[in-house]
Amino acid sequence: MPEALLTVYGGTVSSSVTVIVNRSASSGGSGSGDNSGDGSGEAPIGAVCTVTTAERLEIAVSASVTIAEEAELGAVTEAVKANLTDYLREIAFAKGVSYVSYAQITSRINATEGVLDHKDLTVNGGTSNVPLEDRQTPVLGEVHLT
Repeated sequence: MPEALLTVYGGTVSSSVTVIVNRSASSGGSGSGDNSGDGSGEAPIGAVCTVTTAERLEIAVSASVTIAEEAELGAVTEAVKANLTDYLREIAFAKGVSYVSYAQITSRINATEGVLDHKDLTVNGGTSNVPLEDRQTPVLGEVHLT
């Protein structure tokens, strides 16, 4: 198991943990290795290191789609979910990203095989970007396509 050493030279260090599938890490650790939290590492007296899990922000998407004649809505919905999940993984904790882009959601839906067009798109009930707070990671919630 790889180890990480964090050396602090005064002040406070804060870290937020998320896993590759964009789910908050559980409070019980990764399920393998030493999760004792014994504070191994080096830090001067008075330094504080806080490690927290990421806060999940579910992104719900709803739209009316026009699909190709040979396409099936169920298969298209699954493909849209995969494209949106990829986008949300790309932006999770990316430097300088402070929102989920409504335009990117539109683009990812339209780029999905079988989708010809869409209308009436809402993201988290609205028609604008969804702001992300510090330590929030967007994860795909409900996707409703008609």
